[in-house]
Amino acid sequence: MKPFLFLLVLLAVTPDARQSFLAISLDQGEDCVRALLVLPDGPAAKAGLREGECVTHVGAKRVSRIEEMQDAVAASRPGEATTLSLVDGRTLTVVPVARTAVLEHEMCRYRAKGRPRLSVTLLEGEGGGDTLDGHYSIGDLRKRFGAKGHAQIILGSSCSDGSIEPRVESQPSEDARVPDGATVRFGYDAPGPRHYIVSLWDGSSDGGSTRLDLGWSCRRRDGGTVAWLPDGGVPCPVLTVPDE
Repeated sequence: MKPFLFLLVLLAVTPDARQSFLAISLDQGEDCVRALLVLPDGPAAKAGLREGECVTHVGAKRVSRIEEMQDAVAASRPGEATTLSLVDGRTLTVVPVARTAVLEHEMCRYRAKGRPRLSVTLLEGEGGGDTLDGHYSIGDLRKRFGAKGHAQIILGSSCSDGSIEPRVESQPSEDARVPDGATVRFGYDAPGPRHYIVSLWDGSSDGGSTRLDLGWSCRRRDGGTVAWLPDGGVPCPVLTVPDE
């Protein structure tokens, strides 16, 4: 599987309560850092930064990689002006704000609208899949991955403040657009062994994923089990274990 080509990073850097936030997402440019998305009315937008423009300096610090720009913004303080120098020769004065959960969620929703985030799982053969940002239809994904078999969409959201009960749509049309936060499974109707990528999300962890074969089940927090069946099912809420 060819790795995803660009790195999307929310520019909110340092773990303390007063971390600086410019409300932009970044893409690696050619000897610069490109503003992939700029939140309207955010600090960078108010300074005049537009989507697609490339930054070469934050203050006096030269930045040519995403990590360098993160570090430079981390060195700034919320409420204190700094500058962004652009490839086109302009210099913008920007005032970072303190990162908050409200602003972070607003940025996530803006990203979700412009670049929906989705996952693809191939259940036939050796399986496989990837995570993508962008607008795709079922047909687009089928062509991109060479996927076979029926498609199934598990609906969710990448900007949820809490757990979302998944909803499943089986055999959508090839023209159906895949929304933000959805997982598309191809080949769930295929005979033979199937491989399932199961998301692990609960309040005590950052989540993760694992693979289990048909006939395995999930151990729930309450001690029960729930099987992930070929025609539907739900993600494991805690962890996966073989049936006992």
